[in-house]
Amino acid sequence: FFGSPFLSPPLLVLSPARRSFIFPTPPPAHRHYSEKRKNPVQVTCRRQSGAPLPPPSPSTNLLEPIHQSFVLGLSAFAMAEVRLPLRFSSSSLILAMPTALLLVVLLPCEGLHFASGPAPALSLKNPADLGFPVIARSGAIAPKPDLLCLAPPTHSSWGGLWPGSGGGSKPRAALLQTNTWWTVAIAPLSVEGPLPTHRRITTVPYVVDLATRGVRVSYPYLLTNPPDIVQTIVDPPIFEWSLGTASADVILAGHCLRDGGKLWARMAYRDTQTKRDVMELLAVRGSAYISVRYTKAAPEISTGQDLTQLLVDGVDAPCEEGVGLLGRKFIVYSADSDTLWAVYVPANTTLYCEPSPLRLFGTEDSFSGVIRLAIMNNCTTGAESPKTGLVSPHCSAPNTPHAHLEPYWAALDFSADTLVTSATVTVSTLHKLLYTQVDWVVEQAWPNGTAPVRLAPALQLALPHHMTQLRFGNITEFTAPHRKKKAGELAVVTEVGVGGHRGLTGYAAPVVGSRWVLTLARKPLPWVGSPDHGKRVALHAALQQEPMELPIQVSRGMLDPYSAGRVVARLAQLVLIAEQLQDQGVIDRLLPQLREGLGVWLDHRSENPLFFDSSWGGLVSCGCVYLPQPPHCSNRVARNDCPALDNFDAARQEHLNPFYGGHHHHYGYLIYAAAVLAKVDRAWGNAYHDKVLVLVRDIANPSSEDPYFPTLRHFDWYLGHSWSSGGLMDSPNGLNQDSTAEAPHAAYASFLFSVARGMPGLALASEAMVLCEAAAIQMYWQIHTPGQVYPRAFAHELAGVVWDRMVEYQSFLGRQPFFVIGTQARPVTPALALHLHHKPWLKAAAERMALSCGGSELCLESGFVVHMHVLSSLLDKEAAWNKAQSLPDSAFSLACPSCSGNSRTTALHFIASAGNLAPTATRSEERRVG
Repeated sequence: FFGSPFLSPPLLVLSPARRSFIFPTPPPAHRHYSEKRKNPVQVTCRRQSGAPLPPPSPSTNLLEPIHQSFVLGLSAFAMAEVRLPLRFSSSSLILAMPTALLLVVLLPCEGLHFASGPAPALSLKNPADLGFPVIARSGAIAPKPDLLCLAPPTHSSWGGLWPGSGGGSKPRAALLQTNTWWTVAIAPLSVEGPLPTHRRITTVPYVVDLATRGVRVSYPYLLTNPPDIVQTIVDPPIFEWSLGTASADVILAGHCLRDGGKLWARMAYRDTQTKRDVMELLAVRGSAYISVRYTKAAPEISTGQDLTQLLVDGVDAPCEEGVGLLGRKFIVYSADSDTLWAVYVPANTTLYCEPSPLRLFGTEDSFSGVIRLAIMNNCTTGAESPKTGLVSPHCSAPNTPHAHLEPYWAALDFSADTLVTSATVTVSTLHKLLYTQVDWVVEQAWPNGTAPVRLAPALQLALPHHMTQLRFGNITEFTAPHRKKKAGELAVVTEVGVGGHRGLTGYAAPVVGSRWVLTLARKPLPWVGSPDHGKRVALHAALQQEPMELPIQVSRGMLDPYSAGRVVARLAQLVLIAEQLQDQGVIDRLLPQLREGLGVWLDHRSENPLFFDSSWGGLVSCGCVYLPQPPHCSNRVARNDCPALDNFDAARQEHLNPFYGGHHHHYGYLIYAAAVLAKVDRAWGNAYHDKVLVLVRDIANPSSEDPYFPTLRHFDWYLGHSWSSGGLMDSPNGLNQDSTAEAPHAAYASFLFSVARGMPGLALASEAMVLCEAAAIQMYWQIHTPGQVYPRAFAHELAGVVWDRMVEYQSFLGRQPFFVIGTQARPVTPALALHLHHKPWLKAAAERMALSCGGSELCLESGFVVHMHVLSSLLDKEAAWNKAQSLPDSAFSLACPSCSGNSRTTALHFIASAGNLAPTATRSEERRVG
């Protein structure tokens, strides 16, 4: 350890003839793209006027003073002329290593602005004014006042909590996110008891426990339980880091939510006596740092580990009682966990040290400032731990340390003063591309009272799907910083190349850039597929035989919204097929049923009605105590007898809808049906527009201006997919998503409704979610390349349930492969083609599903045999067509809960359309309706 490179003095290597810096750039092993690097790379420094710069002195200490000078005086330094691609950029940093010089040149870039401002609200109408009865949650499910200390409106962003411009306060409901990665911080319930036993959030790469006396930080590792489970394991308590206060007269009262969005959250810690803020956690998705802001309180950073070595500003320092250590960067190594950590503090901060267990603390109760904690190496020596006797699970083998991490350490130093405080997300389209722009909003962590400085770009961690969508910079494009960008020219980020973190979502690669632009190819989103001409007669015959009457349980609204919605959406699909086949008679038979199936919910005639929850901001179902003879709900809704609102077991009968589980799955079907009806019946669309928008706003509201609903309730902009279950229930493994294809279906439904009603803003937001969900499914559910995301020991073609901290090969319907794989192919709509097109994966999945389903009565009775043929049609259309035609009627029975969303005609229509191009949906012209 004492001979490791990070303790060595810096060394500068010059090429005098050209005044160029020459250094090797080995490609990281995890790279998923094809660019080739050469060795060495030459970088010639030039002034902006074109005159060469004099080289820095070889004696310069590059680890600290140069970092400061580059941050504080960037305008005095040169831009760079690079002859080969580099992957580290932003403003300007030079770092030297013992074996070779690493020159990093970071150039600022403006990028494109894709939108002129915040997304406008879809509607500002109060759901109560549209007839939805209002409830305020009470008891165990109500928001907990002690967990909420919401700040005044300050932010405007997609995913932000506050109005963007000029407005006053909003109703509290709109301030609360129910399904984000940090919702557990305010969740009122736990699956393990009446209150969460721990409030644990995953920021990536860290797991943070919001403890009563401060913030506890863990650096987790992966454990595979072959063959079906991969888990994120939080280190033993002795390996955790705690950030609290050493002030004797301050007693922390636990955390409360100060502010938050889809990519960030601020959790305040208050003094029990004075009620003033003492600490504030700035939790940011993908941040390389844990950042805590202190206000007039002595800081304390501690762990259960013993100290092995301490460096203060690069110098070996004693850890002795009563000896104050003055510095800005404290590097701590503990052999117990074999990890190396950096603690960044304001310049000239004095901390005291206790070695066993390690504790760094201040004594000044007047201390105010930001403290940042970051891991530098998770396998420093590869030796056995003195405490556990085991080699760190982060090490690939005993005595095999992770080496050559100096570029990552330099990046940590370089961006340490750049504090991400929030983020905004903007989407736009240009020709055949969709752009999602993430702007990490930054401020100086340690302002020194001088003139404003030009901050280095933020250091964030990019997940595997980011790495396929981000644009990495070639510095030659920015040798003329004054040059006006061309139309369509994108912002770039730069990859550090080493120092990433292996987690449940694969390798998180460190990248530098305060603006990310993620690019996806746009795909057609048609109303209906384009079947083979020769199969249309058979399709028409199947259509004529379809049952077209709603069961009484659906027409009177006794079912939960999810089960009822699937039946209603089934009829809507038949309407589209009948329209394509020009069968007005079938349309005239279906439309009254479709109007009734939607109207029972939208006109508030359902025996299991939807309430607007003013406490959390959403539509929730009441619940039905069902009696079969005659069919009816025996609970008296008029007396507010709603069993599912406060009872977890009753809520399970509603698929956890009252607890905000899976609203996008549930309402996606109803929105789809409403989109189809609005398409073919413009008058109905006009009459029910605002009521349908209440459903849309519940799951797909893109605007922070809406005072009644949170933004994009289920969608996670960092991971690129939605979370289903979780909601207001804390779980040991965090949030999860199971029925994968139903998530993009919900966004697809919102897209179709936006097309039917002429709403381009909603169309853009919905298209973005559809494409992001499809890309995430192919990265984090479908396993195209073993070992790319999950460990190779997880030997499956698919992840069934993806949790925040666990992945398992199963479905909530069962462990059989036909359930696990079949969820990739339901509901059967043209949108399935967005994520079901990777032929090698389709072949492996279809073979395993066929093996599992063949001869299984459960596969037939559940209707999942239909999804087997839908999946296989993308490989062999004719074989799937013949087999689907021979299926018994029971596979499509409305009496089968899992079959209710399928019809024979819809399945055959998808198979007949497999591989055929269909245009993106457009708004219909006025037409006669039945």
